[in-house]
Amino acid sequence: MSSFSENYINPFIDYLKKSKNFSQRTLQSYRTDLEQFSKSCQINSIQEINEQLLREYLRNLSKQNFAETTIKRKASSFRTFYNFLQKKKLFQGNPTTKIISPKIPTKVPSFIRLNELELLFQSCNHNKMNYDQLLGYTLFNFLLFTGARRAEAINCKQNQIDLQKSQIKLKGKGNKERLCPILPTLKEILEKYISTKKEHNLPEEYLFCNKKAKPLYPKYVYNSIQKTLSQISKSSKKSPHVLRHTFATLLLQNGADLNTIKNLLGHSSLTSTQIYAQVDIKFLKDTHEKAHPNNKN
Repeated sequence: MSSFSENYINPFIDYLKKSKNFSQRTLQSYRTDLEQFSKSCQINSIQEINEQLLREYLRNLSKQNFAETTIKRKASSFRTFYNFLQKKKLFQGNPTTKIISPKIPTKVPSFIRLNELELLFQSCNHNKMNYDQLLGYTLFNFLLFTGARRAEAINCKQNQIDLQKSQIKLKGKGNKERLCPILPTLKEILEKYISTKKEHNLPEEYLFCNKKAKPLYPKYVYNSIQKTLSQISKSSKKSPHVLRHTFATLLLQNGADLNTIKNLLGHSSLTSTQIYAQVDIKFLKDTHEKAHPNNKN
């Protein structure tokens, strides 16, 4: 282990883990970004780093055809790192203040259209499903009707569900809690699923678990949602996050304001939520073009 990692990177990661409660995946990204930089530039001391060195490093990544999103993330890692150094008084000055990240064109999120969802609901009867089928169907509807992140669904405890009050307490990034209403459709499915769990003598700690009483893991959730979406959607993207996008998009198309959607999604900033306004504009534009007389055969 290099002295740079031992003296600076390790304390930084430890700080993020304990004070910011970042996910393991995020922590690993920060560590990888900083270790790759220190190895590439042969950094042994924090004093060796300056603005010119950082600019040159990021410029070389661009020449090596690294994705702009990757370069932007690495620049963000440097900024967070130096904020930590200043906070802990480990370094004076900040060579990242004038570093400008590449601008990434905003992509319109993929979402599942209402007619595709209706196909699923019409073809499924949760009262006739075995446990595995019911688990997958409940998970799908949970993500769709709450806008929860995959990790939030996996880590959701059964006592976070209040069927009497028709609400769920979700724990998001940084352990921030938010309440999400349970609509009648989801409530009916959850009641059936929880009842079936009890019949199988499965533990009540985590809401979602397999027949071996083990909590779900990320790949299981991804495969389950992808399998369901493959039956109803032609979209190239079939991840759990598509259901989160669908949740937000349907709310917007039915009159919800961005601030309400922000709170339901657990976004810390309205900036993250504004991407759904673009979805709505594109949807309206497509609908208008299809309905315009000049576009009809």
